[in-house]
Amino acid sequence: MVTIAIAAILAMMAAPSMKDVIISNRTSASSNEFMGSVLRARTEAVSRNSCVTMCVSDNTGSATPSCAKSPETAWGKGWIAFRNPECDAAVEKAPASDDLLLVTHALNTDYSLTGPGGLIFFSATGLPRPVDVGSFQIRYQESTRSSNRTICLSPLGRTLTKAYGATCE
Repeated sequence: MVTIAIAAILAMMAAPSMKDVIISNRTSASSNEFMGSVLRARTEAVSRNSCVTMCVSDNTGSATPSCAKSPETAWGKGWIAFRNPECDAAVEKAPASDDLLLVTHALNTDYSLTGPGGLIFFSATGLPRPVDVGSFQIRYQESTRSSNRTICLSPLGRTLTKAYGATCE
């Protein structure tokens, strides 16, 4: 009986730290998914020698996903990337199905991913517009946990992960 009681106490002490590990792993996975999407959009722009747009999409589950209509900064809703042959940075239509490169569904509702504007536009050289450069914040339930991250998008189109709240230069 004493052994079972000691095991129960140890299990209760380990539970909060296990929860932190799970939260940290999910935050890392979500930030890696976003960074991978940015890299893919940039790579596709260069390899296809065509502009590529990545934008927030609130209808990623539909047959024809499109960019959110209003200036949306909540990237956690999901996003799409598509070839933009007209190089129109103000796309407000659904991309043609053969131009669609990537569809990423919403993050777990416990997580938020916000950033400057709801669109990242890559030129055929792989460079984003200056207005798209900046920091994206991913966090768990609006908290300031150590697992939260800042994702920086540089003027060259590269991404870098920093501690939450860090400035991107």
